[in-house]
Amino acid sequence: IGSGAFSGDSGLKEVTLKEGLELIESEAFKECTGMTKIDLPQTLKTVRAYAFSGCTGLRELELPDSITSIGYRAFENCTSLESVNYPLSLAECPSGNGSNSWEYGNLFYGCTRLRNMTVPEGVKQIPASTFRNCMYLENVFLPDTILSIGNSAFAYSGIQSIVIPASVKEIESGAFDQCAALRSVTL
Repeated sequence: IGSGAFSGDSGLKEVTLKEGLELIESEAFKECTGMTKIDLPQTLKTVRAYAFSGCTGLRELELPDSITSIGYRAFENCTSLESVNYPLSLAECPSGNGSNSWEYGNLFYGCTRLRNMTVPEGVKQIPASTFRNCMYLENVFLPDTILSIGNSAFAYSGIQSIVIPASVKEIESGAFDQCAALRSVTL
C-alpha cells in the first residue's frame, strides 16, 4: 500500500488486506478516523512511519507475527485503541525521516486507552524506543525468552512496575529513563 494511499479518508470503516501484501508505506491510512476494523495479512512484514496515525476509531488491532519492522509513531493518537498484540518477529522500530534521524520508536504515542501489553513467549528483544512516550501504558509483561531491552525502550512511558526475567542479559542505556510512575522493578 503506497504512502498516503487512503490518508484522511474519514468515511472508511473496514479494511481487509489480502495475503501477499508485505509493506504498508508511511501515512497509508493516516487519519482514517472512521475506521473501526482492519484485517492485516499474515504476509505483512513492514509497517512504515505514521501508517495508522490518528485512526481514532480503532479499538483493537491484531498485528501478524510476520511483522519485523514498525516505523516511527505508526499507531500514534489511535485514542480508542485498547487492545493490540506484540508481533513475535518484531526486530526494529526504525526512523520515519531517514537513517540519521532521532525519530524512531514511539509506536503507540498518544494511545490513551492502551494500558497493558503482553510480549509473547519467543520474543528475544524489545527494540530501541518501542514503547517510548507511551504515557498511558501501565503494565508490560515480559516472557522468559527476552534477552535484551533496547535503548530507551520504555523511556517516558507510564509503566508502574515491571518484572525483568532472569533471561535478560542486557538493559541498554535509558531503557527506563524518565518513567515517573515506575514504583517497582524486579530483576
